[in-house]
Amino acid sequence: MRVLYFIILYTINFQYQVDIPDIKLSYHWEAENELHLSIRNTSVDSVYLFDSYIDDDFSSNKYFRRFDHTQSENKLSFLPLVKYLDLVKSDRIIIGENKVVSQYQIAWSLQSIPPKSEVKIIFGDSWFKNQEYVYEDFDVKTFVNRENLNSINSSKIQSDSLKIELAFYNKDVAQYLILKKDAPFKESDFERAELSFRVKSVLIPIK
Repeated sequence: MRVLYFIILYTINFQYQVDIPDIKLSYHWEAENELHLSIRNTSVDSVYLFDSYIDDDFSSNKYFRRFDHTQSENKLSFLPLVKYLDLVKSDRIIIGENKVVSQYQIAWSLQSIPPKSEVKIIFGDSWFKNQEYVYEDFDVKTFVNRENLNSINSSKIQSDSLKIELAFYNKDVAQYLILKKDAPFKESDFERAELSFRVKSVLIPIK
């Protein structure tokens, strides 16, 4: 199960801000192979974490495990695969890894992080178990077909670190997305809004 909780650092009056506020990421190992990742919103406005995939049920899913050849980096990426995200889930449930790249299986979700506050996410050891294969890194903003992805045997990768990638939305975009859940909308406008996320990452040494 995912664990999220807030630590309010201090209160501040709301101010309008168009650009996404600053976000600080830090981490520590609390227990053997249990990673505590802190996300601190240092601004005077709320930011929104895309958290649809941050769930232990996906801890072994190969679509989130990637290798970036250009940077020689292992990745655990939680960036949205927009083509396969929906407002509601279907009653027809797909089992297995392909669930995240199937229609009407994953509903998009945004976690609000208030001004001057901190959110903590706990990743259990299942997130750090070796996978036999990972995918070559790909651009989630242009990803449309899982059949075009290339896999790599993990035994050929030498790396002692893992980059965790998270997606954030500013308040204006998040409110638009939330409002559209209960109102008519243009599909093209909605997709542009979903793609307007900002990426923050942190490099984690693997024990």
